[in-house]
Amino acid sequence: MSNHSGGRWYFSLRTTLIATLAGIQLVFLLVAFGGLDAFLSRFFEQVATTQASQIGHTIKVGLRQQMLRQPDTGVEGSLEDLRQVKDVQRVWIIDKHGRIAYATDHPMVGRVLDRQRAPACVVCHTATGLRETHTAFVTNESAVPIIRYVDVVANEPACQGCHDARQRINGIVLVEQSTETFRATLSTVRTRLASTGGFMLVAVLGASFLALTFLVLRPVSRLKTGVAQLGTSDLTVRIPVQGRGELAELAGAFNGMTGDLERHVEEIRNMTAELSVVYAILGRLTKSIDLSELRDIVLEAFLQVFGADQAVLLSRADGESSSDAGSRSRDQNRTGRIRPDEHGHLTLPKEFPNDVLDRWLRGELRDPFVTADRHVAVLPIVTALKTSLLLMMARRDKPFTVPATNAKLLSVVAEHVGVAFNNAELYSQAITDELTRLFTVRHFYDQLDECVGRFARAGQPFCVLMLDLDAFKPVNDTWGHLAGDLVLQNVAAVLKNSIRLPDSSYRYGGDEMTVLLPNAGLAAGREVAERLQHEIEGMRTTTGEGEVLRITASIGIAACPEHATSPRALVAAADTALYRAKAAGRNRVAEADPSA
Repeated sequence: MSNHSGGRWYFSLRTTLIATLAGIQLVFLLVAFGGLDAFLSRFFEQVATTQASQIGHTIKVGLRQQMLRQPDTGVEGSLEDLRQVKDVQRVWIIDKHGRIAYATDHPMVGRVLDRQRAPACVVCHTATGLRETHTAFVTNESAVPIIRYVDVVANEPACQGCHDARQRINGIVLVEQSTETFRATLSTVRTRLASTGGFMLVAVLGASFLALTFLVLRPVSRLKTGVAQLGTSDLTVRIPVQGRGELAELAGAFNGMTGDLERHVEEIRNMTAELSVVYAILGRLTKSIDLSELRDIVLEAFLQVFGADQAVLLSRADGESSSDAGSRSRDQNRTGRIRPDEHGHLTLPKEFPNDVLDRWLRGELRDPFVTADRHVAVLPIVTALKTSLLLMMARRDKPFTVPATNAKLLSVVAEHVGVAFNNAELYSQAITDELTRLFTVRHFYDQLDECVGRFARAGQPFCVLMLDLDAFKPVNDTWGHLAGDLVLQNVAAVLKNSIRLPDSSYRYGGDEMTVLLPNAGLAAGREVAERLQHEIEGMRTTTGEGEVLRITASIGIAACPEHATSPRALVAAADTALYRAKAAGRNRVAEADPSA
């Protein structure tokens, strides 16, 4: 573009304005100086005519005096003197018959002029009447410009001694003068006038150029630069507003336009960011209605979509306390469980504000927000009945940007996450045992089939734990079924709080329970089983009568592929190991026999 513009410089605004102004100024100067030249020409012509008349009259008076005193010798002497005068070219004294009686040019003496044809006569004799005095610019026989003065010699009383008193005119005096002095003076004036006009034209053009540069071209150049910068999508460009004229108004309008564009583009970007976040999260939320899977999906989505470095998700079983909490960092491949302390209280990682958790547990949080330092986004998620369901918090080392975490966007995300978890909760209720809140045996076999499928596809190992309470029937017989139910609920709570988030626990039937450990080998399965066995052994259950009950459990372990690769065979292997543990004295862990 620059080459094209450089080749067409004569189309530029600067060239066009200067050329236009120069043309206008030149025309006006020519008209003005043409009129002034015409005025000065007429003025100098009048001056020259007046001077010629004065000189001619003076010559006439002088010759008349000489004629009265010495008619011949005096007039000849005077004419001889007039020959030496520079501008006087010719002096004639013509009698009343048209004969040249005296002349500075001697060869003309005695000639008779034809009044109707002689150039010296036609000026006066062709006019209406005969003027006594006449001065005019004419040309002589050689076509040379001259000033001719003609004056009538009247027959005055002093002349009547020589002339007949009855005649009125004795003749005329004709004086022709050179116009050289007039032309030289007029030429000098014209030269100086042209020089002055040229200087004025250059000065006016220079002043116009400076005025155009500072008042027009610079503002236009700034506007052009601003438009070019705007064309590169730089919406921060602003043009300095100087003065109060139209260009200043144009610069102000340009700044207003770029400001509006910047705001609109920012709004579009914000809307795009909001939609991308919503679509990204919605696309992931629809992948599962399983609560544990959904928890992992939400945590991973928040880490990726919001660019968070760490995220926590808390769910509550009632209005008093949190029953489940998970945490996941960007550099972690799986979700970790946040375990309560010995008093059952949760403590969040130090990077998260614990006062937010306390406010949520008290039911004080309803709307999403970002903390004052913009490092933590908080999303309280409520049910359709406005009861607290979940608390989601995402943290970034760098502050969250406003478009990514504005209140409207967070509210939309919280609403969709709440809907997804509500649906998952309904599904969870359908696959959850009402008493223990563990998953049902039917759901156990569904998940077991999936684990077998993942092993077949990707070789991912897993473990099955079969757990049975030792001497549970005497508890029911001695303390009643309410006490037995309470024991089952406490054991179920130990299972849920002692396993990883990807793991799951089930009520298989009566006092028998199972634990499924995806992506865990035999060694990891034994470690989990021993931990469960010790925690159940240390568990205390207080009955309604104040009696403290203790119970133990025996656990059997079967691993895929070490012990079996089909669902039924794995369950059978784990069940056999369970009964071997009981036969060995109860309250212990036993592995399935690889050779079985």
